[in-house]
Amino acid sequence: MATTRTKTPRPKASAAKRELPAALAKRARGLRDTKRQRLAAAGFAAIALIQDLRRRITGDYLAIGKALAELRQEGMADALGCADFADLCERHFQMSAEHAERLVRLAERFERAVALDLGYERACALLALADATPAEDAPEELLHATLTLPSKETLAVDEATTAQLFAAAKAFRQARADANPGGPDKGGRTTTAAERSAFRALQRDVAADARFEGVKLAQVARGKTQGAVIRADIPQALWETFVRAMAKRKKT
Repeated sequence: MATTRTKTPRPKASAAKRELPAALAKRARGLRDTKRQRLAAAGFAAIALIQDLRRRITGDYLAIGKALAELRQEGMADALGCADFADLCERHFQMSAEHAERLVRLAERFERAVALDLGYERACALLALADATPAEDAPEELLHATLTLPSKETLAVDEATTAQLFAAAKAFRQARADANPGGPDKGGRTTTAAERSAFRALQRDVAADARFEGVKLAQVARGKTQGAVIRADIPQALWETFVRAMAKRKKT
């Protein structure tokens, strides 16, 4: 016959028995505080390092973009034993041609001070937004703009998050694609191969002429209507000479 076994409950530990002695409790609190302080110190050091590296990266990506623009010159890839610019980027930098083109465009279309203030991700977002909007806006023209989105909502650019800027660019591109379902959506404006080739030839002419020392040129895409435009940083004295020469030529 089976017998029923009863389980005797264990006596609960008294409050006095559960409590640590004052000395041990104080030591435990001290260890926790020390660990917290150590973690905080390590955490703040890591934050400072990341912030410093991000500042360096922001400055470096502009320099990288300018160097890539030089490598994109006609004949450069062949001279370096590469099939084309995409092959050059992949072989030497393990970088896609698309990413390389983005770096070049950032370097060409942003002033250094503005780019440093924005940071890489936000600069990319602003560039994408400028290329996607119906108006032919330069990225810096949108810094403090308030845009009306395809949804009729408004977006204050300087108050929006980077993710919201990318989302707005996507919305504008989608609206354009919906309005032209049979046409390609390239995700933004860009210069044509012919325009880039002509610009590289212009740069070579400028570099070969001592009179143009100090002149800096940048090519900017403005869409099919206007085509590419050239932004030039020209010393005032040289600009005055140029304007007078053109005015004199017009009179004759």
